Amino acid sequence: MKNQSKIGKEVRERLPAVWQVNEPHTCAQVGALLFETRGADGKLSTFVYQTRKQRTEIVGKPSRNNPYCHYEVVKAYRGDTDGTTRFERLTPAEKDIQTKIWRQYFNEDVDMVLMTTLLADGNDEEIIRILKEESTFSEDKYKAYTQELAYALHCDYLVRATIVTTWTPDAPWGDNGDAADDIWLTGDVE
Repeated sequence: MKNQSKIGKEVRERLPAVWQVNEPHTCAQVGALLFETRGADGKLSTFVYQTRKQRTEIVGKPSRNNPYCHYEVVKAYRGDTDGTTRFERLTPAEKDIQTKIWRQYFNEDVDMVLMTTLLADGNDEEIIRILKEESTFSEDKYKAYTQELAYALHCDYLVRATIVTTWTPDAPWGDNGDAADDIWLTGDVE
């Protein structure tokens, strides 16, 4: 516990300098960067955990209603030589392509952002409820959709990243839940 607190303090102090606002990142990516340049001893998993925890304590759990941070599906590119992954937000034109491909696979009534979030969160009960109402949605079909979208957008794969809009919120933000924002939507976790 002592080391957790020490690493948590270090992560909290360094997080705003490493995680640029309005840029897509994952806690796994930022935690790995903090681990590589660490001052404290510890494991990679501890740095990733503390990155998620400190992000949540500072700006809240990412959600559509959180004015300080939210999730967004972004393009991911594997680094050619250094092994790092680079993320890019979708442009308005690319969001139109995303919507067009979504409609080829699914009924317009199925909310694209909601289903992406539910699948990434592993919210099986809600997915099953929606699947009972909408017979055209399945995980295999969703994987095919993400693969076609990645191909159309000329990226390696898609990932749900977190966008922090500010590290200095005007008011305290409440939800201290542990958000799993580094779940890959396509491909294997490296």
